Amino acid sequence: MTDSSEKPRPGRGLLLWNWLCARLVSLRQAILERLMTRDVLTFEEVATYLKENAAQARATRAALLRRSRPGGWTFRIAFLDDTNEPVVDPATGRPLGRVLLAHDCDDELRRLFAGKEMILFD
Repeated sequence: MTDSSEKPRPGRGLLLWNWLCARLVSLRQAILERLMTRDVLTFEEVATYLKENAAQARATRAALLRRSRPGGWTFRIAFLDDTNEPVVDPATGRPLGRVLLAHDCDDELRRLFAGKEMILFD
């Protein structure tokens, strides 16, 4: 006879599932922390980033894209080659650039977007 106060032990599948879920939550948190969040993205910040990183990326031009999200915007700075294709990191194959989350952008960027979703910088 078994004691009714004993709880069944979880099987290996359940333990693996719990571990995997915990790892996914940790990964999501790490990704969100890597995205830079601010109240207002400024033209000066974008220009400084482009100036400091364009040569290293071997880019001909750059693009700033924005996408609406709840509570603000997702801004993506992407470096482009001479055929307007994204410049990718040869080691990872991922586009070079930066993603930022912001509640809004300054007046200069708002004027440059002029109702569109992308600005090109030469």
